[in-house]
Amino acid sequence: MANFPYKKTTNDDYFPIVNFTLYFKNNIAKTSALLDSGATISVFRSDVADQLNIQIEKGEKIYMHGVGGRIMGRDSFFDKFKITFEEKKKLVRLE
Repeated sequence: MANFPYKKTTNDDYFPIVNFTLYFKNNIAKTSALLDSGATISVFRSDVADQLNIQIEKGEKIYMHGVGGRIMGRDSFFDKFKITFEEKKKLVRLE
């Protein structure tokens, strides 16, 4: 089990953002992401792909949208953990 306190943004809002490490082949990228329970896929900045030596220009172009516009995600993440959001404590728990 791991607890992650929400992170405070520059405009004093708090969000469930967690730090983690991604592995692809022999490459490693340390990054962070918003745990967005309403999204269907995960999206990362291009510098994360650079660290993992993924050539995004060779990938398939897709245009993403959702109810609120641009999206981040949960695909292949939420099914691996029991995730508890404790808004009052500004804490997210992964089990």
